[in-house]
Amino acid sequence: MGGSRFVAGKRSVGAQQMGFDAIAPPVPTDRLFFALFPAPEAVDAIVDLQRSVIDEEGLSGQPVRADRLHVTLQHLGDFAGLPPTLAERAGRAAASLQEAAFDIGFDELRSFDSRRRQCPCVLTHSAANGAVHGFQRRLCDALLRAGVDVPGGGQFTPHVTLLYERRQLERRAIAPLVWTAQEFVLVHSLLGQTRHLILGRWQLQG
Repeated sequence: MGGSRFVAGKRSVGAQQMGFDAIAPPVPTDRLFFALFPAPEAVDAIVDLQRSVIDEEGLSGQPVRADRLHVTLQHLGDFAGLPPTLAERAGRAAASLQEAAFDIGFDELRSFDSRRRQCPCVLTHSAANGAVHGFQRRLCDALLRAGVDVPGGGQFTPHVTLLYERRQLERRAIAPLVWTAQEFVLVHSLLGQTRHLILGRWQLQG
């Protein structure tokens, strides 16, 4: 009798555990991040570079569309539906900044290591790119003051993703590509839909 009760109890616990295991976390549908978009002449130069790299290296990866080329300043997270007040608080932080326009440049082509099947092929800079680093730090500080979490502790490697490719490319120098950042934006990315919605724009002075 007691044995029967014990076995039944074990089955009940096992079924309950299977139920817990079967509950998957919600699939993210929304991403929020601050970004810089290249100036029009820089977009043209980047698109030309995409084409030449694909041809020279015999790559099969799909290039990032011209209207989606950007430098991510700070990723704010991936969510199953945006948290109700996050964009508003992030926008208040952005509006609190009074910053001058600055130059941002890239002079290297390389692949980032990735655990995914395809590695990002990116533009980076061999030097410090100090102006954008300083701006990004001040943006992160403003976000923290506004009560917005800064994933990754604000770690930042300025880059522009050109395409995703199965094989990694050797780091190589390119002709310097420079533009003046005159605004920054808050982007709502609809994951899986290849859509970027601009939630806010803030001008940089002069």
